[in-house]
Amino acid sequence: MTELVSTQYLADLLEDANSRTLELVDGLDAEQIMGPQLPIVNPLLWEIGHVAWFYEQFILRMLYGADKTLDNGDEMYDSIAIEHSIRWDLPLLPLKETQNYIDDIRSRMIDRLGEISDSNLADEQDSFIYPFATFHED
Repeated sequence: MTELVSTQYLADLLEDANSRTLELVDGLDAEQIMGPQLPIVNPLLWEIGHVAWFYEQFILRMLYGADKTLDNGDEMYDSIAIEHSIRWDLPLLPLKETQNYIDDIRSRMIDRLGEISDSNLADEQDSFIYPFATFHED
């Protein structure tokens, strides 16, 4: 059984992970945000979009029936379906739009928790899946 945690804890986890992700790319130029094409790394721009897609796909869409945000999100950010070597060649969103995408998804995830407080406990499903997905971002 999963220990129930507060909605404040879950919101803080999301905010903390997201702030670290965006700090990593702050000040990088277009070449740096893509990085070298190596078999052991992904383009940073792709990673940010993938993290947003992961939250959206596995929490908002699969668990809660939300519609997808990006028409081509599955074709750009599904790490199982998209071969690693072509991720540099995908028609990725520009950095600002990618940041807007992850901000929108994070806001929607926090909104669906309801009242954000230390005394409001999330249900068992959210108490498990929110940290699990956040660890994927970290």
